[in-house]
Amino acid sequence: RRAFGKLGDEVSILGLGLGSAFTTPYDKDRETGQKLLLRAFELGVNFWDTARPYGPSEVMIAPALKGIRKQVFLSSKSGSRDYDGFLRDLETSLRNLQTDYLDLYLIHNLEPKKDTDLDQIGNGAVRAARKAKEQGSSAASA
Repeated sequence: RRAFGKLGDEVSILGLGLGSAFTTPYDKDRETGQKLLLRAFELGVNFWDTARPYGPSEVMIAPALKGIRKQVFLSSKSGSRDYDGFLRDLETSLRNLQTDYLDLYLIHNLEPKKDTDLDQIGNGAVRAARKAKEQGSSAASA
């Protein structure tokens, strides 16, 4: 484990990316998927990364978080670039994950050729992330 940036949380250097490599095989067998998550946690993997755009991922991992949430460094992401969309995604993530905070919340999949208006993103999603962090609804990172 290593300290995670300025947060200082102890995070496993190996993390779980809970996108399609997780959702595709375990969406129809969520119990086995939850067992996989808990086994990884038992083996010391406490960095779990999901995202709103990963389909059912957040909902799928929520049951595995019960009883271990404080020991898991939980990251999710929003695909929204605008202020309201980012905050809406954050609230949906919190609800889906059945938690009242995230350790890290990011803007997902910035594309240099598509996301060219950085001022708009700064006044949108980045401003929303800062507001969420100030309000304590998450440890959103800007």
